[in-house]
This record gives sequence, structure tokens and C-alpha cells, in this order.
Amino acid sequence: MITGFDTITIGVSDPSAAISDYETLFGQDAIRDADHSGFAEFTLANTRLRILQSDQLGVCRLTFAVDNLSATSQFLTRLGLLDPDDSLAQTQSLRPANTRSLNLAISGAARSGAVVSNNEPSDRITGLDHIVIQTYYPEHTAYLLGCQLGLDLRLDRTNRDWKSRLLFFRCGDAVVEVYHPLESHTRVHEDHFYGLTWRTNDVAAAHQRLIKQGVTVSDIRKGRKTGTAVFTIKSRTANVPTLVIGALSPRD
Repeated sequence: MITGFDTITIGVSDPSAAISDYETLFGQDAIRDADHSGFAEFTLANTRLRILQSDQLGVCRLTFAVDNLSATSQFLTRLGLLDPDDSLAQTQSLRPANTRSLNLAISGAARSGAVVSNNEPSDRITGLDHIVIQTYYPEHTAYLLGCQLGLDLRLDRTNRDWKSRLLFFRCGDAVVEVYHPLESHTRVHEDHFYGLTWRTNDVAAAHQRLIKQGVTVSDIRKGRKTGTAVFTIKSRTANVPTLVIGALSPRD
């Protein structure tokens, strides 16, 4: 079944600018397509980020990695999440009509994560911590992620101070967070991808690096998860709500 995240795709109208922005945010060069058709990828420790020219802006696709593509494909086809005609493809798209309108896919392609060196700068983004899905029907989304896709529900918390209900599903070494706003008067049936939180080994160092490179960021603050610190990236994210998280240090 699902072992983690394969690829997160962000749709943009200006790929050249977005690729440059994410090179700055991640502190690494993108892997660009050979024909320069507006496509690039970044390889991180536990996923890839793909920048793609598209009319659908923001996070527009989430591809899960699976350990046995054939068995997973057969199982999801029985649940009505996959079309049988797609079962031979290396990356298979799930049916949005049965995935809360989310653009989801599975991939059996072997993926090597970024090689982490002892000399790697501590101020870089190392991997994904979690991706957020917003929903107005959390039980339905939990059924999709937990019962059908087999992700492990680790926490279900309602907090009136946050004005939200949050459900956390483990996916490899990262998390799918389901966000349900409690005080919204609008109930949209479709779910949508909301934001991303990236990991770094040194929150303060990453914060300073981005400031020096002209990125607008918030102050560092304590994270909701015990022992963590976070800050918000407010520019150059292709309009994707973005946080950076890391261990809380004594100076934070």
C-alpha cells in the first residue's frame, strides 16, 4: 500500500519565476526539463516538488508512493477509486469523483531521496513535514484517507481557540493534515489542498538565510507540536500557504 509521498505538484502561471523562487526557498537548484517547457522538480529527503505551468494554480496534485503498484491498483480499483484502463501505467490517477475532488495519484516508480551530507548547510529545507487538506466534511475525508487509502490516523483534535478541527494521518515519515474550519458559514462539498509545511534542521538559520535573500517571513514562534518552532513564508511561494518547522532550540 502507500509508503509515503512521491510528488507534490504546484501549478503556476509563470514557471520561470516560480522555479527561481523555490530555488531560493529550498537553497538548491531545480532539475529542469530538457526542452524548457515550464517544468522542473526539486528532490527532497522524503518527496519531490514539481513546478508545472497550469491553469490550476497552487497545490494541484498529490502523488503517493506505493510498495506494490499492481496490488494497490487492484485494491483501489475494487473500491472505485481507479479506472481499470489505467492499471498498466507507472503513475495512476485516482478518480476525482470518488476522492472528494482531490487530484490524487499513486506511483510505483523507484524514487531516490536527496542525499544528506554531513556538510549540508543547516539552513536548507530538507523535506516535507505535512500537507494540509481543507474540508467541510471531515468524516468523509477521514474515510477516504484512513479506510480506503490506508493512512494511519494519529490524532483527531478539536480546539475552539484555533477555531478548527484537525485530523493527522501518518504517511511515511510525514503527515496529511485535514483542516476543518469550525466557524465557517459556507459548506463546500469539495475538498481542496491548502498549504505545505517544510522541515529544516535549524529554524533560526533558515529564517536568517531567507531574510538575507529578500524573502518576507514572519517572526519565529513556538509550534503547536511540542518542542518545535515555526515561521511563515509570506512571499515567493507561488501563493501556496507555507510554513517552515524545526526543533525548538534554547535560543528560540
